Amino acid sequence: MRKQRKSFDDADIRTIVSLLANTDIRITHIAERMNCSVSAITNVNSRLGVRNYHPGSRTRWTVGPEYLKNQTDRR
Repeated sequence: MRKQRKSFDDADIRTIVSLLANTDIRITHIAERMNCSVSAITNVNSRLGVRNYHPGSRTRWTVGPEYLKNQTDRR
């Protein structure tokens, strides 16, 4: 059973973002791996703009421009 969390720590956020940006792992599998709900992963994705899904598709996505911009700004 997944535990209910109030918030992710910084390491959890970095792990989730890395999995979203650098792998083809489905959000459901990321949620299982992180022991949280799918909606929690979806919220992180929406807030940080990591994956942009193509209209009408849950399987086709690209890395979001907001995420890419933040990555180049940090360098």
